[in-house]
Amino acid sequence: MENNNSLVAEVKEKANLTNSEELSLEESQKILNLIEEGEIEEKHIKALAKDSPKFSTKFIESMTELVHTFPSLVEKVGDVNQEALDKIDHINHTVKTLNELADNIQSDEGKIRIAELIFQVSKDYSETIKEINSNNNNTWSKIGGTIASAFVFGLAIIVQGFGGDST
Repeated sequence: MENNNSLVAEVKEKANLTNSEELSLEESQKILNLIEEGEIEEKHIKALAKDSPKFSTKFIESMTELVHTFPSLVEKVGDVNQEALDKIDHINHTVKTLNELADNIQSDEGKIRIAELIFQVSKDYSETIKEINSNNNNTWSKIGGTIASAFVFGLAIIVQGFGGDST
């Protein structure tokens, strides 16, 4: 079994991080791309969150910035299946609701259940992105994969309380 320090070192090397408590948007995007490519797993993100108390906050701030760029990316990409966009909108609202619930959950069982729901939502999100990608160009694959990775791992960190205040 790998220890926390080796997992942290592995992420820092792969993502070229110098300070995991002062993540830039570019560094967060690099981490998300590595997650999407399977180079970084959930255990790595948990290790970083345990090692660097500010990591979760910085990572979530970067994810929020990334998600806010989504509407302008849609305009740039062009014609998109409206039904798929409606699904994404629904999933985004579901994720926000789960996030609000996670902030108020006290029990470990409740946190685990929300984490399970987040992973299910992420699967739905992934399927929707695949649908969009099959009807459009390769740009959607990167956009969708990055945003889906952001939701899955960022919210898992929030729910499980690895980066600071946990309830």
